[in-house]
Formats: sequence, C-alpha cells, structure tokens
Amino acid sequence: SAKARRRARYLECVAKDSSLDELRRVTHFSAADLERLREKFFDQSMSAALSVDMFCELLVHEYPQLEGHQALLLRLFTLYDIDDNGTISFNELILGLAKTLTCSDDDKANLMFSCIDLSSDGAINLQEIAHIVAKSQNDVQASVEYTRDFFSMMDTNQDGFISKDEFKRALKTNPELQGCLMRALP
Repeated sequence: SAKARRRARYLECVAKDSSLDELRRVTHFSAADLERLREKFFDQSMSAALSVDMFCELLVHEYPQLEGHQALLLRLFTLYDIDDNGTISFNELILGLAKTLTCSDDDKANLMFSCIDLSSDGAINLQEIAHIVAKSQNDVQASVEYTRDFFSMMDTNQDGFISKDEFKRALKTNPELQGCLMRALP
C-alpha cells in the first residue's frame, strides 16, 4: 500500500538498510533487534534524530527500571550524543546501547566513571559519590558516614578527587563494588 511504502521511505531516513548491516556487524545486535529498534526510534521521533525528552521516553519504554532516574538518563544522553549536536541519531543510539549492554569490564568501568562524574571534569568528587550513595541508603547519617569512608577508600592519593585510574583500581581490587555501583546507578 502507499502508506507502507511511505513508512519504508521514512525508515530509510532513520537508517539505511546498508547501515543496519554495518551496525549489526559492529555491535552484534541481530538484524531483527536493529529493525525493531529502528521502528521504535522512528515511532518515537518521527524524524532522523531524538531530542532529550524523546530519548528518555524511548529508554524508559525499553528499560522500565530507568523510570524516575532522570539524572542518569540525561547523563546517558550526553554520553550517547557523540557529535555533541544536542540530538541522538539512530547510529548514536545503537552504538551507545551496544557499549552500555555488551562492553568489556574496562569499558564498564569507564562508563560507570562517566555516569558518576556528573561535572565531566575527569575526576569524581565527594558530592558526586554522595549522590550515588544517597540512592542506596535510607538512613541519612549512615549515608554521610558511608560516603566519607567509601570516598577515602577510593581516593588512594588523598587529593580530594577520585581519578579514573583510582576508580578502576578500586573496582579491580573490590569486585563487589562494581555490583553496588551498578545497583545505585540503576
């Protein structure tokens, strides 16, 4: 029908079939998954790019556990927006999801670090750790004490910041730490 042909043309605007083949090769998503995500992307955006709000809605629809975690969603938007143009293309979405879902331990550590480093200055400060710890603690006093202990354990050179290297070393020497941080991020 004419409607189906028009939709097929619009989907080609989101991502050409040839680029789906390349994304499948690079990300190891199945052809069916990429087609399903392309359809959802188009239904969400009705264009070739997602705004911040559309991106958040799409991720919450795909991953309901992200509901209510606006700060994390906004951080993911910033990380996925590779060309820094304020929108997410289909390729950026797929590459971001692939990195988030199927990455190595080192990539996971880098992603966690980037999510916690809200100021994007390459270091995690006490307030950024407190933000994460507060999500996982009910008792405010215990949260403050735990945050200080947690921070000083990771800040091995005691300069008041946790560098990416200190963060990665802490994850390697304390494997359960990664699980705790992942639960807090959600």
